[in-house]
Amino acid sequence: MSRENAGDAEKRSDWRSRAGRLRRRFAVAVRSISATNVVIAAALVFSVGTVAYSVGTDAQGDQYTELYVLNDSADGQSMASTYPDELVVGEPTRLLAGVENHEGTTQPYTLVVQLQRVDAGSDSASEPVVSETQLVGQFDRSVDPGERWQISHRVVPDQRVSGERVRLTYLLYRGDAPQQPTVENAYRAAHIWVSVSDD
Repeated sequence: MSRENAGDAEKRSDWRSRAGRLRRRFAVAVRSISATNVVIAAALVFSVGTVAYSVGTDAQGDQYTELYVLNDSADGQSMASTYPDELVVGEPTRLLAGVENHEGTTQPYTLVVQLQRVDAGSDSASEPVVSETQLVGQFDRSVDPGERWQISHRVVPDQRVSGERVRLTYLLYRGDAPQQPTVENAYRAAHIWVSVSDD
């Protein structure tokens, strides 16, 4: 074999050796990239699943209905800090009740407003004993999710409920109200303590 042929054979052998090393490195790199892609894909699927679960859980956890009462002042500034503490028989007092639907679906609501004279001997630790009830009003409406229903109404007490321990009570029901609406059977309830005088 000539010296020139020996040099060519050596170059070819060196080239094959380098090509073999490059192929092996490339195969290791491809396997490494494939493993990395699998890990990234798994992490992405896990992250999407976690976000979907937490959004679904939060949406279910935040389902509620809010009931509130405000003083419906003549200047249009309704406030919770200025509730009436005394009502007079036959004289109207304007109040504003509010219902906010956070249930996630449209809800049919019924709001029952009552004046309840409470026995003076009632134990304050348990539900007071109501001795007389006057129906102030009953209102119903379907409220879409995320919407607010405000009910401006007049409270005109009559002689039956006059006294020092009178509870102006708001009873909210999903759907129709029962024949005997009470704090115990209401979906939501709110009240204001007032006295009702004759003059």
